[in-house]
Amino acid sequence: MRSYHVRLPSPALIVACLALFAALGGGAYAATSSSSSSIHWKNAALKNGWTPYASGYAPAGYAKDSSGVVHLRGGIKGGTSGSIAFTLPKADRPHHALYLPIYTLDGSEGSLYISKGGHVEPFGSEVSGYTSLDGVSFAAGE
Repeated sequence: MRSYHVRLPSPALIVACLALFAALGGGAYAATSSSSSSIHWKNAALKNGWTPYASGYAPAGYAKDSSGVVHLRGGIKGGTSGSIAFTLPKADRPHHALYLPIYTLDGSEGSLYISKGGHVEPFGSEVSGYTSLDGVSFAAGE
């Protein structure tokens, strides 16, 4: 009869694998713990000729998450570059003016100016055709 020896991995490898599993599990938890169900979206009151982009797109809106980060969403059209599209409530405003990159009609770039007074103003040559607010986030009061 043959004798078989089972060789166990080194303790260092076991510890490394446990650390990796813990790190991956922690990331999965972080990704699911900040689900959209904890965010309450409010529709923006559009003005100055700005209107929702089209049906099938999220309405222009904003929400503040539990970490105090304000998120914008939706698509708008119809206004002119540099005109105020909507104003954020005091609790959801940045502490200083922000200029953030955005996508506009046909994938061209524009910028979104958010004043410390909460005015949200799209800038760019194609903003009247389409302005995306999706992906814009900033810390309230920062």
